[in-house]
Amino acid sequence: GSQQTIVRSISQDLLVHSNLRNDLEVFPFDPATEGFGEGRARIVEVALRTEDGQLLSWVVGGERVVLCVRFAAAHQLEDAIVGFLVKNRLGQVLFGENTFLTHRGALARIPAGCTAEARFRFRLPYLPPGDYVVAVAIAEGSQDDHAQQHWIHDALAFRCETSHAVFGLLG
Repeated sequence: GSQQTIVRSISQDLLVHSNLRNDLEVFPFDPATEGFGEGRARIVEVALRTEDGQLLSWVVGGERVVLCVRFAAAHQLEDAIVGFLVKNRLGQVLFGENTFLTHRGALARIPAGCTAEARFRFRLPYLPPGDYVVAVAIAEGSQDDHAQQHWIHDALAFRCETSHAVFGLLG
């Protein structure tokens, strides 16, 4: 328990202050980015933020971040689902999540004309050097049966400049 936590804190501290620090440059979301879907909702902002809401343009692997996906509903949405996928330069999905389980059994209704935001909190994994993109989407329905309202393949891009992660897709 606590011994493992101490080792992780020391390791993270050593990495942050070394030349192997996992530095990632985050590029801003372009609201004019094209996507596809039925259009009952539109993604209007995607950002990586600190836990206290500050916009990130640089982040270090291992840090806690919040991926914010803001969308506007043109029509009332029943059972709205917001999700994301992080992909490497080859298009391989590294990880992702959506809001379906959070709202399972409770209707996620978004009235027409409203803007809403989904927030995904996680610790950014250590990534090998390279380019990455975040695909985001809003759908209506269930996990198994839904209609895409707006999907953007390359909503957010970031580049990992340096890393100690040399094996595998994630560290």
